[in-house]
Amino acid sequence: MRLIGAPSSFALELGPVDEVDSGLRTVRVHVAGQVVTGLDTLVYVPHLADVLRADAARLRAFPDVDPLFAGRSPVEAFDLLMAGDPAITSAEHCRLSGACRFLDWGVSTDHLLGFLIPGPRLLCARRDGAGPLLDTPVTRADLIDALDTAAADLSTGYTVFRDRTRA
Repeated sequence: MRLIGAPSSFALELGPVDEVDSGLRTVRVHVAGQVVTGLDTLVYVPHLADVLRADAARLRAFPDVDPLFAGRSPVEAFDLLMAGDPAITSAEHCRLSGACRFLDWGVSTDHLLGFLIPGPRLLCARRDGAGPLLDTPVTRADLIDALDTAAADLSTGYTVFRDRTRA
């Protein structure tokens, strides 16, 4: 397994390229020192590489500060993104929660609700409410580097597999 990032904040752990299967690979996600992926850790490589690149591109334009989060605890910020706030419109809530969504990467993370809030901080909880809210600071540069590095590794391994099987 190849570890990309820092497990104490955010990391992706990539299994070896599957020499037999068509584009599947084991991937584990670490947030705040915990493995948060579900029981199904096999991902379809082209999909995950694409969403990691898209998230990295989105993070490059992510704001450093948003007044809606000023003075809010991580739990209050998470609640704001989940349920809204009387001080903001429904449209603003939808825009904000959509802009902050993170970890929407398919089956291995479908059980999670993840948000990046300005700072940036990564907030992550299970959709079923079981377990604690995980909260960790992570620099934008480290997060982008982890996403870009993982996407490149996944793409390279998949391309080698795809080219070999097409020959």
